[in-house]
Amino acid sequence: MLKDYDYDYFAKYYDIFELDEKDVNDMNTFLLKTLKKYPSIRSIADLTCGTGLQVFHLLDNGYSNVVGSDISKKMIEQARDKASKRKQKKIEFYVKDMKNASFDKKRFDCIITLFNAIAHVTKKGFEETVKNVGQNLNPKGYYMVDIINKDFWIKECQYYEFIDTSLTIGDMKYVRFCEYKIRGDILNDTQRIYIQDQYLEPKIINKSWDAQMYSYRDLENTLKKHGFKIIEVYGDFEFSKFNAHKSESIVIIAQKIK
Repeated sequence: MLKDYDYDYFAKYYDIFELDEKDVNDMNTFLLKTLKKYPSIRSIADLTCGTGLQVFHLLDNGYSNVVGSDISKKMIEQARDKASKRKQKKIEFYVKDMKNASFDKKRFDCIITLFNAIAHVTKKGFEETVKNVGQNLNPKGYYMVDIINKDFWIKECQYYEFIDTSLTIGDMKYVRFCEYKIRGDILNDTQRIYIQDQYLEPKIINKSWDAQMYSYRDLENTLKKHGFKIIEVYGDFEFSKFNAHKSESIVIIAQKIK
């Protein structure tokens, strides 16, 4: 059983702590460059859209048939609020679980679950997700997924508390400390978060959550079992060549072949 990240609790802080500018730019650039390699992709579903980052980026770059869903009601509320402020109220955002999400028999050319989203489900949950992705794709559709690389992290994980985020936005200060521990193929992240308005007493939040790690072979076997073939693999969102022991992440584009 994985101890999950409390996305409902952190929804209003998510963009502050999780959306590092460079990481976001790298991911968005990767997403668009990859999609343009496959002209048949016209419709896209983001099954782990969070506050809507990729959905908005796709819409801003010419993809008009885009749907976003997320298991967290509060994250979807944030996404819908953004859409309202952008005067894009017709964007389709749904509260759905990627393991069983469906869209009134609508099928897509591409489905994405990015930003280590599959780390939040068990191995059984990932099997269910891949099966469901296949059911929601058009024939020969594409699946884009990323995850931290188990083979790298087991050897290279830092076992000390470190400052993950330190930001000042107006009068507000946001600082997050993280400490990793690994047990088997689970990475635990214990976080200590400070949120302070000017010099008032800070709000201190202590949270801990688990991430299910996978090797490339793990992903390949699961995808193949459910009718997918890996057609591209990278070690990050900068198109670096994947190395099983040196790449921190695994980024995969797979195609539905069955």
